[in-house]
Amino acid sequence: MRIWVTRALPQATATAARLVARGHDPVVVPVIETRPARFGLEDFAGAGALALTSQAGVAAIAAFAPRLCVLPVFAVGDATATAARQAGFDQVYSASGRVEGLVALILAHPSLGLILHASAALPAGDLVGDLVRAGQPARRLVVYETVPTAIAAMPDQVDAIMIHSAQAAKAVAAMILPYQTATLHLYGLSSDAVLPLAAFNFAKIAVARFANEESILSLL
Repeated sequence: MRIWVTRALPQATATAARLVARGHDPVVVPVIETRPARFGLEDFAGAGALALTSQAGVAAIAAFAPRLCVLPVFAVGDATATAARQAGFDQVYSASGRVEGLVALILAHPSLGLILHASAALPAGDLVGDLVRAGQPARRLVVYETVPTAIAAMPDQVDAIMIHSAQAAKAVAAMILPYQTATLHLYGLSSDAVLPLAAFNFAKIAVARFANEESILSLL
């Protein structure tokens, strides 16, 4: 199957390698890219633990890891947790791949102090709000933003589209026409991720049972 990988680099390259290993033909044409925000080490002052909801968030703060590695890290899923360990963080906990799972994981560790969410400018879910409503002090620090790439059209002769985020889905929705999707399969990391494409008539829409790459690959 010829599959359009829409997620940002460098994660798209890793996804492509996994697709090749499964006998598929990936077409790596990212529709979004990440850009670092302006922040400094002083913005982490007072944090008792870090919450990370993406590999991009890990990459954005990696330069500060030697100074921050004493803090526990709560990652949304295994891929983000692995990235945090590779960046130098020692005490890393992994949730189920969804924000609600991350909230439960953090709340299961009392006396953490302030949770600092190293976040995208437009995060998926309201991690900080959910924590604060549960009585856990938390605040958000924007460490990167996600923006559309210059890609203006869908690659030729693809059989399927793989979507990892709502931002990618919005970018795809802006460049395709309804008739182009009638023979295509859509594979999504979550129902929220594919929601911006809900109005299109795909031949098949499949959503991962768990919000991780192994689960989305199992759909193929």
